[in-house]
Amino acid sequence: MKMNKGVLIFIAIVVVVAFFCGFLPNILTSAGIPQAVRPVITLPGEKLMEHPLIDLPGEYNDIYLTNTLVGTWAAYLIMLLLAVFARVGMKEVPSGIQNTMEAAVEGLYGITQDVVGSKFARTVFPIAATIFILILLANWLEMVPGVDSVGLLHHAEAGSTGYPRVQLGGGNAYYLDSSNPQDIPELAGAEGEAEHVDDEHALWIVTPFVRAAATDINFALGLAIVTFVTVQILGSVALGLGYLAKFINTPALEKGGMGFMDFGVGLLELILEPVKMVSLTFRLLGNIFGGAVLLFVLSVLVPFLIPTALYMYELFVGAIQAYVFFMLTLVYTNVAMASHGDEH
Repeated sequence: MKMNKGVLIFIAIVVVVAFFCGFLPNILTSAGIPQAVRPVITLPGEKLMEHPLIDLPGEYNDIYLTNTLVGTWAAYLIMLLLAVFARVGMKEVPSGIQNTMEAAVEGLYGITQDVVGSKFARTVFPIAATIFILILLANWLEMVPGVDSVGLLHHAEAGSTGYPRVQLGGGNAYYLDSSNPQDIPELAGAEGEAEHVDDEHALWIVTPFVRAAATDINFALGLAIVTFVTVQILGSVALGLGYLAKFINTPALEKGGMGFMDFGVGLLELILEPVKMVSLTFRLLGNIFGGAVLLFVLSVLVPFLIPTALYMYELFVGAIQAYVFFMLTLVYTNVAMASHGDEH
């Protein structure tokens, strides 16, 4: 009995993931190279430069180059390259990247038609599909070796755990000795710095160059704001002034009785409308950030089989969260463009 091609591809993916999660770290450790240490991860992205890219008025308004911003740019670049490679040398009978991209676009467009209807599908699809592909690439970037583990070394602060650094070759490249973690006392030094901060005796931690964009609240909130504004614009275009009447339903007051109830429901919808941004933001952020932290913790506690299964699960979660964001964008848009008049 011949094995299905999809099953063979799945087995190949599992083998590759198992190699990078289990065998390769053990091989490197046996060769005297310790495994990657847990990087510095906070809810906002970590700054990669001391000075801001853009100076804005106010104490906390400056824009810095962060590792999540680099992750966002990387996702944009990959998306652009996929579009270019799919477009160059297009054939009547697609194959390779063109075939994959056409299948993805056709599938997403079919879903868009089913949710918002053929009339508005061409208007809504470019925004919703771009959001889906961007989130998917940004989430799956977390699975690429080197993301979250290669970055800038700096002195560990008092009260944290640091690692000795070991030079690679004769240049300025180092790796941290994960086999020798050391806790730095709270009382060491002034202003949270360790007593011994000279390069020879200092303990170090790493701030990664690239971090998955969706683990930063700014990325998730930015996409939620784009979705919210898009929904309001498309709703206004579809219904005109009738869109405002969905929230401030003054004509319903003329009916008395249930009309007052309809007016109250409209005000409730007006209050709940911005809440959709909060829901979109924390659903994406919570799942991706939580998954990243779980990967770091389990990779240290159980460095072989469990991370392999968890990597496969995170691939699934990354795709599901992109699809959920895509579907909610379509649903919110469809609701915004639907009239609440008596004829409906």
